[in-house]
This record gives sequence, C-alpha cells and structure tokens, in this order.
Amino acid sequence: MVKQNGENQWIVTAVDRQDRIVIRHVMNMLADLLVNVAGAEKHVNTGVELIAEERDRQITVEGWTVEHDRQWKDGELAIAAACYSLPEKRLSISFRKKIWPWDLRWWKPSPANRIRELQKAGALIAAEIDRLQAEKQPRT
Repeated sequence: MVKQNGENQWIVTAVDRQDRIVIRHVMNMLADLLVNVAGAEKHVNTGVELIAEERDRQITVEGWTVEHDRQWKDGELAIAAACYSLPEKRLSISFRKKIWPWDLRWWKPSPANRIRELQKAGALIAAEIDRLQAEKQPRT
C-alpha cells in the first residue's frame, strides 16, 4: 500500500505481488516520460526486465495467475517454455507443435522476433517456478 505522508512524501507499506506489478508499471511509465522529456535515448530493457514484463502481462491481461497455473502438474509450463526457446533452425515448427502441451490456438510463435520468443519462454519458466513454490504452500 502506498500512503502520502506530507506534501511530497510517499511511504510504501505492505507491498503484495499485485502492488509490485502496479508499481513496476508506473515506474516504467515514469521512466518513459523522463526519457521523452529529456530527449535521451530510450532505455533498452534487460532480459530479466523483458521476462518480468511478459509474466506481468500473462497475469494481468490473460489472467494466468499462480492459482490458475496450479492445474498444470505434468510440466506443461516448462514444455511450453521449451517450445518457445528452441531455435527454429534446430527444431522444426512441426516438432514443436507435436510437443506443445495445449490447444494450438495458444501457440503464438514470433519467428521474426527471437527476443520475443525467449521473453515468452522465460516468463513461462517463471510461471513454472511460481507454481512449484505454490505447491508447497496451502491454498488460500
């Protein structure tokens, strides 16, 4: 939770996962504004930042929360990540479609954008890690 303490002072308390997502989005928007105002070059996100962005999008836009992902108990998230991470030159699209764990309407390759494919793969790995950690904790 963010509270105002005085005229220009803000205090952050009890930040949960959803708060962190919102804060990260606001910080990215502010950074973009500052770059535009200053006329400087736009910051190029690191791999970790790109993966976090995609994972946030999966949660906030698609609704694929940890609770939703608890249903995938046979490695589906990791298999999907592998499909996106494999270079097209090494394994054919037809092979990846054979091992794709879900309906093909969820297969959204970006063959012209290798970074985007790795971003999706990383976010799916993060989702699998979150799911495995959530398995150890009781449902709320």
